[in-house]
Amino acid sequence: MLEPVKSKLITVVGENLPDLDVVPVSRKYFNDNAGLESIQQWQMEDDEGGFILGLSTKVYCLAAAAALLKYLVPIQFRALYVVSEA
Repeated sequence: MLEPVKSKLITVVGENLPDLDVVPVSRKYFNDNAGLESIQQWQMEDDEGGFILGLSTKVYCLAAAAALLKYLVPIQFRALYVVSEA
């Protein structure tokens, strides 16, 4: 298996946060549709639909969320998010 090439961003993050463990995640898990579905699955019941509507155009955010949840769900995480009022 090939080792992933560290980007300049990961190198700078590693230099500034030496105790941080950076875990590579395969590109195939970065999927905006899967991210939106995952967020809808994990959202709070009392959440307003405006949050999902506003988030639906954030393709890179959704793709990153999909990859993050693909990594976190198997290790059984507990998360709480708060919707900004701004």
